[in-house]
Amino acid sequence: MADAIFDNPRLAAIYDAFEAPREDLEHYLALAQEYGAEQVIDLGCGTGVLARALAAAGCTVIGIDPARASLDIAEAAETSESLTATPSDSPTVEWRHGTSAQIPASDADLVTMTGNVAQVFLGVAELESVFADCARGLRTGGRLIFETRDPAARAWQAWAQTPARTLDIDGIGKVTQTFMLGQVDLPFVSFTHLYRFHETGDSIGSRSRLRFHSYGEITSALETAGFEVDEVRDAPDRPGREWVFIARRR
Repeated sequence: MADAIFDNPRLAAIYDAFEAPREDLEHYLALAQEYGAEQVIDLGCGTGVLARALAAAGCTVIGIDPARASLDIAEAAETSESLTATPSDSPTVEWRHGTSAQIPASDADLVTMTGNVAQVFLGVAELESVFADCARGLRTGGRLIFETRDPAARAWQAWAQTPARTLDIDGIGKVTQTFMLGQVDLPFVSFTHLYRFHETGDSIGSRSRLRFHSYGEITSALETAGFEVDEVRDAPDRPGREWVFIARRR
């Protein structure tokens, strides 16, 4: 089940406003170009920002996410963008509601998992299963590229100092986001986002739990699923805090 921050319609509608600017996604666009990817599967596509950008760059894209509310936002944004584009400049994404099980047996060049996607899989066996699903969708030599936080950077310590933020969002009004760090029981970290909608006085919370996978857990799961690690890069938007794995299907 997806967290409320992604699957509650009112929270999905404000997600991009609070997450902007998504500088991390420029890195994935550059990687898709670097590896000459033409067919891309964006697993955990959320509101579809990366999937639509990849399509606009000429890729054939499948966007998959378990949060129906986020996919509704993605589809609406794509429709809005297509209204201002000429038919030849109006790329489309195939949106699929579900998990990695929805990855088709295909010859895609690239599978991406951005943001927290790789860390929502709380068991090592679950991670292996997701990687195996990704392998099913890739051609031999195709790549899986994803990011995950280095546990040694202890990101949750900085999260605990996150100040409340208030944005005035078109069509919604002022919304205040408050972050609350929950239990830290490594490798698991829990936290809650609370949103207060000033216009209505409503408050809606969303609890999340992530696993900070070790380097060894990740490489072992990749190898079990049929991948070889080509390279592990530093995340340009979070230098020294994240690993960007580039794994090639054997």
